[in-house]
Amino acid sequence: MNYFKSIFISLALISSNSFAATDCTTTIDRIWAGDEGYIWFHLNNNGSFKMSSTDLDQKSILAMGMTALTTGNSIVVRYHEDNADCTSGNRDDLRGIYLYGRTL
Repeated sequence: MNYFKSIFISLALISSNSFAATDCTTTIDRIWAGDEGYIWFHLNNNGSFKMSSTDLDQKSILAMGMTALTTGNSIVVRYHEDNADCTSGNRDDLRGIYLYGRTL
């Protein structure tokens, strides 16, 4: 019985860290493409993140980022780190972004 209890507790501890994340609401200031396939997003909250060309989400996030930049819509940037500093630069732990629609 203690064996199963210790396994359950271990799995609970491991899985709780896999859902840690930080959401940062901001707008995009500018986008840079270059440096061997990297895309850099500079945000109006002074934060920034980069994506390599090997990231499977790069094209989708670039399309959403360009839409946000040209329309002025806000985005929510989700980082893997729990309690991440939304204003830090050069982040590479991006989990994804949300694109807000306009309220008319």
